Amino acid sequence: MEKKEISIGRSISCDISLGESADYASSYHGTIFWNGTQLMYKDMSTNGTIINNNVFHNKIVPINHGDTILIAGKYQISWGQIDSLLSSSSNTFQQTKVLNSNNMAYCNNCGTPVNSGSSYCPNCGNPIGANANSANNNPYQQSPQQHAYQQPQQRPFKPSSNMVWAILTTIFCCLPTGIYAIILASKVDSLYYAGRYDEAEEAANGAKKWSIIGGVIAIIGWLIYVIFVILLAVGAAASY
Repeated sequence: MEKKEISIGRSISCDISLGESADYASSYHGTIFWNGTQLMYKDMSTNGTIINNNVFHNKIVPINHGDTILIAGKYQISWGQIDSLLSSSSNTFQQTKVLNSNNMAYCNNCGTPVNSGSSYCPNCGNPIGANANSANNNPYQQSPQQHAYQQPQQRPFKPSSNMVWAILTTIFCCLPTGIYAIILASKVDSLYYAGRYDEAEEAANGAKKWSIIGGVIAIIGWLIYVIFVILLAVGAAASY
């Protein structure tokens, strides 16, 4: 029986399971499905999917046989697996390409199939074909619904804020360094989502550094205290 959709992710229940230990991959990261004329990819992940060096996040986009599909930026999906799961031969894909070139186009903005004679996408209003070129070349004749499609920029993975270590340092070790580590850790997410990736990385490293410093200070303090107690005990014993 021909499979219409395949799931990809960390979960063992996925058709293509990356394993529970796959870094930065979601349990159900995305799906590949056949819409009758074209293979489509739907991203459902937290960190997005890289297809042919472009990042797609929570989007449905058309894909072609042989495209490079990277999950979490490091796990490449094999087309051998896709072909076997979809029960489709390479000849089917070639025939589909011809069919698409003669009869169908796809919206660059939302991936909706559009008849070749259509001027605009019926789903989002994005210009198709010659209209897309005209809209891009003449900025004075764009309708409110027309949007120039821009490929999403690939961004690095979000660093760990090290908030847990900062809190533990504050509670059990050194209060001043722990508080400063918490302040730095709390800035990581806001800096990252603002696109200030270097500053987010610096804040995460700073939180980790000051947590370690607090731990070292606490260990040294306890050692000094133990030595002091031992010296007091030895002195008290010698006085008898």
